[in-house]
Amino acid sequence: MDPDRLAVIEQKIDVMTKTVKRLNLYFMITIIISVGAVLLPAIGLIWAIPQFINVYSQPLSGNF
Repeated sequence: MDPDRLAVIEQKIDVMTKTVKRLNLYFMITIIISVGAVLLPAIGLIWAIPQFINVYSQPLSGNF
């Protein structure tokens, strides 16, 4: 194989490696944001639903 051709192939492989690493980072950031967008509201609902039930059940119990 021609040394120049081998150098070009190595250069292309280096560029592809950098691109794949960058895409891997983007995918990881997307996954973290997606999980946060689902889990944070779910954690908030764990607190909000009992408060909601408490507020609406107080008038029914007669304790004002």
